[in-house]
Amino acid sequence: SNHKCILIYCHFFRQSSKKEGKSNSMRYFLLFFLPTQLGTFFFFDFSYINGIRMDYLAPAIYFTDILFFICLIVNAKVLRPFLSKKTAIFSSLLLLNIIFSTSPWTGLYKSVKLFEIVILFYLFASTKLNNKFVLLSLIWASAIQLFLGISQVISGHALQGIWYFLG
Repeated sequence: SNHKCILIYCHFFRQSSKKEGKSNSMRYFLLFFLPTQLGTFFFFDFSYINGIRMDYLAPAIYFTDILFFICLIVNAKVLRPFLSKKTAIFSSLLLLNIIFSTSPWTGLYKSVKLFEIVILFYLFASTKLNNKFVLLSLIWASAIQLFLGISQVISGHALQGIWYFLG
């Protein structure tokens, strides 16, 4: 039944591509994957405190980050007005934050993530998306995550296989 859900969503995704173009389709795809945690962590020296690995200090690359960079490339024209003096001031403040941080690499990672959030906000705020497709993206993604959560509670352990990679 999950395969049917994904096929139905892919049909709606394809319909949105025809109607609205690739840049908006990438935004819907990004919305669909927002609830997932598909990613990998990188543990460096600064990711440990007293020999204990700290997840929140380890940089991670998520599938949504990759989708974000694809959206950035596809929507370069939309983002051009955003990259102005305000962005330069914001970037300067982030640079100062990194320089005076007790852990510069962690500061750099967190600053990049903050910059990503600001750009995503601008990207979604600057265009009109079809409410139906936004709602469908979030509902289908949340339904899959709900299925995973309930299955894990019932089984008493994390699901393995492909579900492990989907977060």
